[in-house]
Amino acid sequence: MSSKITILLVILAVFGICQKGLGQPWDGNGVEGEPYLIYTAEDMQAIGADPNYWDAHFKQMSNIDLGVYTGIQFNIIGINDEKAFTGNFDGDGHTISNFTYASTDAKYVGLFRYVGSGGKIKELNLLNVNQTIIQMVSMILFLVVLIFNQNQIQKSANLILGLHGILMKINQVM
Repeated sequence: MSSKITILLVILAVFGICQKGLGQPWDGNGVEGEPYLIYTAEDMQAIGADPNYWDAHFKQMSNIDLGVYTGIQFNIIGINDEKAFTGNFDGDGHTISNFTYASTDAKYVGLFRYVGSGGKIKELNLLNVNQTIIQMVSMILFLVVLIFNQNQIQKSANLILGLHGILMKINQVM
């Protein structure tokens, strides 16, 4: 009987210690009062890896260097209009640096590719952003976003969506 109790306690201890590994990879609950807490480049990579979290609340807790991801290694957040980021990302005045993404086939590239209705990104600084995109419309969008990001602006999803819509119309005319 005592060996069964010992085994049960070991199982409970292992699941208690590993609980974070069995579900979402961040501390927090992803809601407004208890956002997921983002500390590392791996945390940012995990956001982009799973669209099921793109409607959640996130708060950046430290400066993050994304220099470990090059080419197309980084999981861009938001895929298209149907799978857009509609959550809340609060940079809390921290910086994400050395974001690099190079693609010849992506229409739109950025840390957040598509921000949908209700999506918010605020108090986020970007430093040393390097994106290589072949398509003209993407280059225009990149330049506009880069100008805003270099000035530590609290940008709203509506501004980005508005620019996206205008550029899409330009692309259709070309």
